[in-house]
Amino acid sequence: LLLGIPIEKAWTTPIEWVEPTDLLKQIEKRPANSYVKVLLKFSLEMDASLRKTQLEALHSLNNVCNKLDRRLMLELIIPDEFDTDGNSLSKAMKKIYEENIYPVWWKIPSVETHNEWALIDSVLDQYDPQGNIIILGYGAKMEEIKKRISTAKTSKFVQGFAIGRTIFWETWIGLLNNEIEINQVSSKIEQKYENLVQQWKS
Repeated sequence: LLLGIPIEKAWTTPIEWVEPTDLLKQIEKRPANSYVKVLLKFSLEMDASLRKTQLEALHSLNNVCNKLDRRLMLELIIPDEFDTDGNSLSKAMKKIYEENIYPVWWKIPSVETHNEWALIDSVLDQYDPQGNIIILGYGAKMEEIKKRISTAKTSKFVQGFAIGRTIFWETWIGLLNNEIEINQVSSKIEQKYENLVQQWKS
């Protein structure tokens, strides 16, 4: 079981930690076998001062993880005002590696083409051949996610997916609009999830 416990307040930019206390104390009281998961909004195109602030926060977290021998899971999100593609993701990942920060796991949005995955793979080939990637759905429609899963499987670093809204959101809205019964919810969500699992396995 891979357990990643968030350390940041959700979607804060600049990063804010979940507790105002010392980072080391926060992480020290967590299970030693859990991953320290952080969501970082970052792009080389963002304002230089914000970019510096984000990297400084990430350095602080990485230093604590190294001191406590804890594993870092980095969810990298390109801010909405910039393109989220293989080029921007690979450049952001390269910059983080150049800062001597080596996440055990990356969580990144799935990209559309084999060429984009080749850019990302080349960064890990250069800096961390043992690296691992989980792809995010980012709320995309089922058919789009299935296409992206098929494309992502060509990367030797992609180990799986973390898909949420794609699986449950439509069903949840259907329930709120009285289009389905409550006893149908779990089976509909299960069916969608199984559909993606089979797409991954195919």
